[in-house]
Amino acid sequence: MKQMDLKTKNRSNLKSIALGSHNLSYQRQPLVMGILNLTSDSFYAESRTPDIATALSGALLMCTDGADIIDIGAESTRPGSKPVSVAEEQKRLLPILEAIRSEIDLPITVDTRHAATAKLALGLGVDGINDISAGSDPEMFPLCADKKCGLILMHMQNSPTDMQVAPSYSSVIDEVSVYLAHRASEAEKAGVSAEQIIVDPGIGFGKTLEHNLELMKNLKAVSQRPILLGASRKSFIGMIDNSATDNRLGGSLAAVGTAYHSEAAIVRVHDVQETVQFLNVLSSIKG
Repeated sequence: MKQMDLKTKNRSNLKSIALGSHNLSYQRQPLVMGILNLTSDSFYAESRTPDIATALSGALLMCTDGADIIDIGAESTRPGSKPVSVAEEQKRLLPILEAIRSEIDLPITVDTRHAATAKLALGLGVDGINDISAGSDPEMFPLCADKKCGLILMHMQNSPTDMQVAPSYSSVIDEVSVYLAHRASEAEKAGVSAEQIIVDPGIGFGKTLEHNLELMKNLKAVSQRPILLGASRKSFIGMIDNSATDNRLGGSLAAVGTAYHSEAAIVRVHDVQETVQFLNVLSSIKG
């Protein structure tokens, strides 16, 4: 175990991740991942881009605004959401993904928990899979190993339908940490390269306000692997100040600041331009 911990720590010190053929450094500040939702019911209405023209325009704007990665999802996983069929997910995703990939060279990840969808997306040139279920589909890890793509593994208690129904932990840091370590280890056993694996503590996915704050306060304790923090405009901000979703930019940037000081690898955000500016100024101040 000590040898494994040392290897993981040494990988962490390199501060780089691999998404397909892209090697991305986060030595100076976290990479900015822009969120592109191809749904009509994602929790933040401004992020919804359900047709090709709107999605392509949104993706191009993210490039202009300084995004490092674009994350595309065709199934809403907000609290209380109902799952969509794989066929419906693919119907929403594939035509838009093909249009975006033909215009954009940035690394693209697809937010899916279905290996069948991931396989088709990877065939269209996607660089990584963002799996909120951390490989619940038994075909996901072998697929990512075969395609040598990036893989984001997230912690979630229960499912999107019921994850916010009285979430409970004896120790949220310990339980999330152990879970992510186990899923990452299983991915490696299946042949996924360690450099391709990123972990996500799953802010808002089966957590109370206190759980979310504890995880963000102790982000470094969650994992020695590269960490993605996705806290943008989430409900925990509104629990603190009673703000509506469209009035949570300041709270989102506070979470980005925590990711910066915790040396996280990626921040997943709705507001790319503001986040890039925030990080650039913060890095310049630090020098």
